[in-house]
Amino acid sequence: MRATAPPLVRRTALQARPAPVAHRVRATLPTALQCGLATGASWWVAGGPLGHPDPVFAGTAAVVCLAAGAGGRARQAVDLLAGVFVGVLAGQLVRALGLDPGAGQSLVAVVLALLAVSLVDTRPLALIQAGSSALFVLALPAAGTPVTRLSDAAVGGVLGLLCSQVLFTPDPVRLLTAPAHAVLGDVAAALRAGARAAREQDGARAAAAVGLAHRACAGLGQVATARGTARDVSARTLRGRRRADAVRAHEERLDGVEEVAAATVLAVSDLGRSLDAGSRADPAVPAVLERAADDVDAAARDDAGDHRARLRAAADALCGVLPRS
Repeated sequence: MRATAPPLVRRTALQARPAPVAHRVRATLPTALQCGLATGASWWVAGGPLGHPDPVFAGTAAVVCLAAGAGGRARQAVDLLAGVFVGVLAGQLVRALGLDPGAGQSLVAVVLALLAVSLVDTRPLALIQAGSSALFVLALPAAGTPVTRLSDAAVGGVLGLLCSQVLFTPDPVRLLTAPAHAVLGDVAAALRAGARAAREQDGARAAAAVGLAHRACAGLGQVATARGTARDVSARTLRGRRRADAVRAHEERLDGVEEVAAATVLAVSDLGRSLDAGSRADPAVPAVLERAADDVDAAARDDAGDHRARLRAAADALCGVLPRS
C-alpha cells in the first residue's frame, strides 16, 4: 500500500514550489526595504547624535513597528513601546535586587515584566516585548543604562511611527480597488467566454468560462481582506484619514462584487452542463452574457460611476437566464 504524506507536509511542499516562494518574496520585499531603511535611520540617530554604543534596541523597535501589515503598524508601535519600557524597568529592578544570575533571576524578571505590562496592555506583542526586554537587560548588562535602552527604544518606535503614519503609508483606496478590479476582470472574461460558448455551442469554451468564474470567486477572499485593511489604514494612519471618505465611497460602489461573481459561476456552470448534455443554448443567452460583461467592465474601469447599480443589474440579468426549479 502506497504511503501518503500528512496534510501538513503536503501543504508545506506545495508552498515551497518556486512560484509560491517567488510570490512571497515579492510580497515581502517592500516591507523588508522599509524595515531596513528605518533600522538604519534609528541606528544612526541613536548611535550618532545621541552617542549610544550599539543601539540594538533602536533598530529592533523600528523593525517590530514596521513588520506588521498595513493598518496595524501604529498599534504595533504602541505595543512595542509599552513592552520595552516595562521590560527594561523590570529587568533593571531584578538586577538591583542582587539575585544570583541564572534561571531563577530570569524567571522572576519575566513574570514581573509580564504582570507589570498587563496593567496597561495585554496584547501579545506587548507581553512578548516585555519578557524579552527584561531578559536582554539581564543577559546584556553592558549594553547601556536604563535611560539609554529606553531612549533607544523610543527612537526606533518614533521613527517606526513616522514611517507607518506618513512615509510608507499605502493608499487605502488602491488597496481596496486592486483586488476587486482583478475579480471583476475575471468575471468579465468568464462572461465573454460563456457568451462565445453559447453562440458556438462549444462545451470546451464553456468549461474554460467556468474555470475563470471559479477563479474570480477564489479572489473574493482577497477582496474581503483588502476591505478590512483599507478600513484600518484609513482609521489608524494620518495619510489614510485623508482618504477615509473615498474608501467608504468605493466600498459602496463595489458592494455587488460578490453577488455578480456568484451569479456568473451559476450562469456559466448551467450553460456548461446544458452543452455537455447535448442541449442547445437559448439564442438569447449570448447577448445577456455580453451585456453583463459590459456592465462589469464599466464598473471596473470607471472609478466615479455607480458600480453597485451596474453590478447588481448584471447579477439580475444572469439570474434571469438560469433555469427555474
